[in-house]
Amino acid sequence: MTTEMPQLKIENPRLEQQIAFIMEMDKLKSIDRMTKIICEDRVENDAEHSWHVALMALVLEPFAAEPVNIEHVIKLLLVHDVVEIDAGDTYIYAGADAQEQYERELEAAKRIFGLLPQDQTVELTALWQEFEARETAEAKFAKAIDRLSPFIYYGFAGEGCWVDQGVDEAMVRSQMVSMADASPAIQNMYEHLLATYQKFGVVRDSNNPGADPKNDHIALAEYMQTIEFDDASLTKTIRFVTEMDKLKSIIRQTQLISVDRLENDAEHSWNLAIMSVILEEYSNTKIDLLRVLKMLLVHDIVEIDAGDSPIYDLAAQEGKEEREIAAANRIYGMLPTEIGEELQALWMEFEAHQTSDAQFARAMDRLSPLLNNFYTKGVRWAVFGVTSQEVTQRHTVIADGSKQLHRLAASILAQSVENGFLRQSA
Repeated sequence: MTTEMPQLKIENPRLEQQIAFIMEMDKLKSIDRMTKIICEDRVENDAEHSWHVALMALVLEPFAAEPVNIEHVIKLLLVHDVVEIDAGDTYIYAGADAQEQYERELEAAKRIFGLLPQDQTVELTALWQEFEARETAEAKFAKAIDRLSPFIYYGFAGEGCWVDQGVDEAMVRSQMVSMADASPAIQNMYEHLLATYQKFGVVRDSNNPGADPKNDHIALAEYMQTIEFDDASLTKTIRFVTEMDKLKSIIRQTQLISVDRLENDAEHSWNLAIMSVILEEYSNTKIDLLRVLKMLLVHDIVEIDAGDSPIYDLAAQEGKEEREIAAANRIYGMLPTEIGEELQALWMEFEAHQTSDAQFARAMDRLSPLLNNFYTKGVRWAVFGVTSQEVTQRHTVIADGSKQLHRLAASILAQSVENGFLRQSA
């Protein structure tokens, strides 16, 4: 991480605002939540959470109580925590004043979404407000998924912190009121899980607040590996959802701007999805944004098994295709057949890079680390010793999805060489 941000010159004022917003989003990767993840001994950050709940909504859509516009649901979840860049995370059991929290977050929304051009400021602010109001079918479903994610994590994480925090059954139920509105199947699963948590004594009894429960969270975490719900398809889907936690431990070679560490695949996938929402207008041809979002949410999950293969590491590229195909067969195969086959087909489409949707998605995948390399003054380029010619070759595919964004990429590369961030080819 660098202490002083370089200035990127962008001639198009609208695009300049959009890129400023996208780079501001890097800060969400340093906002920690209270949710303990499964794959590592740490808590989740807001960017990882936003990716995970968007993916959860995608695979849990068949269980929605009424038909929802899943593209809209995904957009709600991609932006719902952006305000926490300024306002910080508020733990649901902390007893915070709701009105005070809303006013703090509203001020944050005005500043952060205000970085965008006016039409997109209005659009994203409306999405955030819709999520908070929880009145539309899409917002109810999105809010239910947002509540469900940490609730499920609690059983798998092996930490019974609710007992120490004095959290009882009544408090949990008060935070899970949206389940019934969103999905009877998810409501039944939630009741099953809450009963399980009570059985293992990892939540206090609201009728007997003075009693100390056994808090057998280690045994609970082991039991959760084999838990079955009434709906077999829902059981498979939840197992897929928890498997996705592992993407948060797959480290890429992109240096973050907001914190001194490398990006992980979950954060990267969220970043690309929100970029596609903001930059859709620059696609060479009309795209199906929902298909692009689906591709970007799942494009790297094969790396849970196959690992990340840095584009400038030739040794890591060997056998990459075979590793990833085997990973895709296992991971997408965890889902119920229909959704699993759909998402695997989208992953294959992304890899083939032939359709307009895949080409635009790939443009996002190439543009994001290029921006980060510029704003971190090329520290990762230096690690791999790459030259301007090598980087240029890797970014020609951006033109397939967006000629305008390819011109931006060319400008970023030229400014990187000019500023000494990237070594000029001989």
